[in-house]
Amino acid sequence: MKSLIVLCISISTLACAEPNYATKDKSRPLAQSNPVSENCGAVFKNSNNCLNWRVEQEPTQDQMGSFTFTLSHNPLGSIKVVLWMPSMGHGSSPVKVEQLGDRQYRASQVYFSMPGKWQIRFQIKDNNQVLDEAVIEVEI
Repeated sequence: MKSLIVLCISISTLACAEPNYATKDKSRPLAQSNPVSENCGAVFKNSNNCLNWRVEQEPTQDQMGSFTFTLSHNPLGSIKVVLWMPSMGHGSSPVKVEQLGDRQYRASQVYFSMPGKWQIRFQIKDNNQVLDEAVIEVEI
């Protein structure tokens, strides 16, 4: 039984390797994975609120990153950003969100804990209830 526990701990430690922030296409870092158009980079499901974002600081293994984002109209709730890795069923450390101005925000302390496909989930919340969400998929 003891050896089974040691084996499980060893496997789980190896599964969460140190992150490598280079994308599979080395010429296309996170900053270029944003398909921002003139109109809209992502749309919130319920309110049709349009979101556009720009990377300020590309995250690295040694430093957390940040990005700014703008909404087309003011949300009816607070804004939260969640980094989520669907294939692994977990997220990363909490992202700090600060309002810069009318409909303008900064997300900082952005850290992807391992390489792979991630979702950046922009959520409009009322207390703990998600009222609306826009999702951007990136590969790290």
